[in-house]
Amino acid sequence: MIARSHHGVGFSDKNVRCHVLLRRSQFSHALRGLSYVVVWGRVDYEDIFGGTHYTYWCKRMNFTRDARGVSAEFITVGDYNGSDEDSRTS
Repeated sequence: MIARSHHGVGFSDKNVRCHVLLRRSQFSHALRGLSYVVVWGRVDYEDIFGGTHYTYWCKRMNFTRDARGVSAEFITVGDYNGSDEDSRTS
């Protein structure tokens, strides 16, 4: 579900919460496919055994509009998604 306010555009569902600050013109361009929004992040954490790990991701937000309103989909961008587990060998 997309929520718009004077603070920006917010996207949330039961698994993901994201708040992106966009000007009205920026959001309009993204909605029409003239530009796009990329969300990148990294999480560093400690597991229950005391080991440290990280996960990183890069997603492009694809906005669409239909009779119900505006929605967003996260689309994986290139090879910019992974974790420390990816570089470990068995």
